[in-house]
Amino acid sequence: GGAELRLPPTDPAEIAKLRARAESYDMRVIFDISSRLPQTPADLQTFEAIVKAAKEIGATGIHGALTQRRYEQFDTFEAFKASFEKNKADVARAEPIMRKYQIPLVLENHKGWRAAEQAAWLKSLGSEYVGVHFDFGNNVSRGEDPMQTLDTLLPYTKACHFKDRVG
Repeated sequence: GGAELRLPPTDPAEIAKLRARAESYDMRVIFDISSRLPQTPADLQTFEAIVKAAKEIGATGIHGALTQRRYEQFDTFEAFKASFEKNKADVARAEPIMRKYQIPLVLENHKGWRAAEQAAWLKSLGSEYVGVHFDFGNNVSRGEDPMQTLDTLLPYTKACHFKDRVG
């Protein structure tokens, strides 16, 4: 089994307590820190403390859903592209910390990226510590076939989730 939690605690006693609890249930933990990726060099110290705490808890990954919906949130394609470039810069800033603690940053194939765009970017990034948190339904909103999306992103997929409902 597994659990996805928001931010990890940074208090050593709370870290030990959460790790023991997860291990007692044979659970794997992934933290969702989408809103905490380092957006400036000044953010790196806080981000590193979060990643270090997640690693100490035994987390198997850090989850991120970085893009907004391409057509629903942006007035122009140029605005979307600017957001995508910012997201890529945030992840590139985070990657050395992920590598240092040997824990992957798993980015959901969200409704903003087409599978080919995400795969091309991940290939160019070339990090074993940045990959995909695969959601079978998300790219359907981009008109993609789920099996083609899976085939495209499989080399970069490090985690996935299934939902028993639509939405």
